[in-house]
Amino acid sequence: LVAERLVDVPSMGGFILRLVNSPCYGLVMPVESLPRAVALAGFNEVSAVALAAAVARGYRGTGSVHRDDPLHWRRSMSRGVYARRLAMAAGLPGEWFFTAGMLADIGALVAGRTVPDALDRSRQLVRRSKLASPEAETVVLGAPISEFSARLLARWEAPKRLVEMVRHCETPAITGYDPVVCVLHIAGILADVSCFGLPDTGPVGRLDPAAIHALGLRVADLQVDRLEVVREADALVRSFLAR
Repeated sequence: LVAERLVDVPSMGGFILRLVNSPCYGLVMPVESLPRAVALAGFNEVSAVALAAAVARGYRGTGSVHRDDPLHWRRSMSRGVYARRLAMAAGLPGEWFFTAGMLADIGALVAGRTVPDALDRSRQLVRRSKLASPEAETVVLGAPISEFSARLLARWEAPKRLVEMVRHCETPAITGYDPVVCVLHIAGILADVSCFGLPDTGPVGRLDPAAIHALGLRVADLQVDRLEVVREADALVRSFLAR
């Protein structure tokens, strides 16, 4: 039934196929059937992606400077890609890792509409001061974007687990280092490095060792081809925002 509805929205169906066939899913053979892609991604992941797409498109024409902002969507998709890869590396079951990573930044659509220069200012802080994005966002907006994102998700009646994953993704210690939250936390820092061209001595050098330990990983396990992740994210962005 889900696949049948997606057929009526070619761009959304195309995005799900591209997502499932991307390296972050690690499939050996490509998937060409939309029903098969939906089955592999899972109902929760597909539903969350559809929600994000509807919201993103709804902001077009509303004056939100981030509705078509390539850097915003590149970072969102990169975080989703990293989250999915980290979850696979840590052997974590379940869905939502890609979409939770992507939706952690969805609050930027609201911030970009209400305070047009806020995110540009926070980006400048990231580049100049080596602050991680949530720290820079808190300086400029009073709270990290993920907090705005969690409030939006709660308003849209998204599953409570998804809301909590996003709400605490910048502060995993509050959750006792819940592995799922740690995935999103680390993915956000890696996305900063990839998208802002930061050196490892910046945000990555300040990674909470407990968050890495909670996943059973080592710092060396976080070394991936960043250009590959950005290329993968950019391809997903083009498909996600297809008109």
